[in-house]
Amino acid sequence: MGLPKPSLTFTLPSLHDDTPLDCRIYQPKATLNGAFSNVAAILAHPYAPLGGCFDDPVLDAVGSELLENGWAVATFNFRGALGSHGRTSWTGKPEVADYITIAGFVIFYLQHLQVRQRGIQSPEEGVGLPPQVGNPESSDPNTIHLILGGYSYGSLIVTHLPTVSEIIARFSSPVEGSAAAEVRLRARRLAEEDAALYSASLPATNVDSSPCSPSKSRLLSIGGDETDAEHRRSLRELRRSIDGRPSHRSLDLPERIRSIRHKDKGNQTGPSTLASDGSDLQAGHMPNVVESYLLISPLLPPTSFFTAVSLRDPNLEKFSRHPTLAVFGDSDVFTSIRKLREWAAGRSQPDGSRFQGAAVNKGGHFWIDPAHVRELKEAVIRWAASIKQ
Repeated sequence: MGLPKPSLTFTLPSLHDDTPLDCRIYQPKATLNGAFSNVAAILAHPYAPLGGCFDDPVLDAVGSELLENGWAVATFNFRGALGSHGRTSWTGKPEVADYITIAGFVIFYLQHLQVRQRGIQSPEEGVGLPPQVGNPESSDPNTIHLILGGYSYGSLIVTHLPTVSEIIARFSSPVEGSAAAEVRLRARRLAEEDAALYSASLPATNVDSSPCSPSKSRLLSIGGDETDAEHRRSLRELRRSIDGRPSHRSLDLPERIRSIRHKDKGNQTGPSTLASDGSDLQAGHMPNVVESYLLISPLLPPTSFFTAVSLRDPNLEKFSRHPTLAVFGDSDVFTSIRKLREWAAGRSQPDGSRFQGAAVNKGGHFWIDPAHVRELKEAVIRWAASIKQ
């Protein structure tokens, strides 16, 4: 069984350059009863120039298994893949920003759902927010458990992601009109609409047992901007003009944009706004997220250099500090099993490392044999169940 129709289809502007990225969210069946999932997995696809996209059969197989076991699943197209705008870069850095974009959305979308759910279930208790990023072993039911995953090229991008706390920091005080502000606005709006939709359907009975019931799920396609398009365009042009002056890059950009924002404030016509201090959330409270990593058929040098020439310093320490599973076949055509085992052993070496490596006998890079796919799914589900406890 593969993934059903997505609950949401939408676009997000990449933090790198506002390139629109096609995204999908799949909600597990518990959502049909108004119980929003606080566990989610993001799955990134293989190399786009070779046909990689969010419809990849390996992502479909792994994603459907996670969905069936209660995880919300997010997939997206990197720039240049299938319906997404732009084209694949040679450096890999824009794609890292693409991934950070969807990660930020998922984090804030889930947090807003949890906030609305508490308001729906116990309105007299208010809608207080969870504390900042905390203990990985937290038992707080409002803690978000997030798997940052990828297959092949997607796993290469995951190895170069910053930590979740650093990702959240990029969205903590977004400049109005920026891609980060748009992502947060969209996360809030879609969460509010989902909460209202599922709240209205709570009394219903005879819920379909499929992961995404057509009678209750919302197949929604969203594009465009959350704020006034002309206002966003002027801010983008300002940022680009400043980026063209090396002596001023990034140092005074926020202040320059804020000054323009205040001048233009009376001309805004957008349906919703997000203050630069992130006041759509209570001050001082950011999402409480426990991060984990899933690497399927990871690409190692020298193959990785051909697909992303600038990604030479992967952030591998996070794989030892946070629950991580790397699954690979011992007949991978791109990397020898000896090199894969050595690489996995290196991640497992530090005392207390939370990295796990799993080799599938006779499995290949492309997971064509159904028996190998079954082993892959079983390994992922066993690991996912262990990190959810």
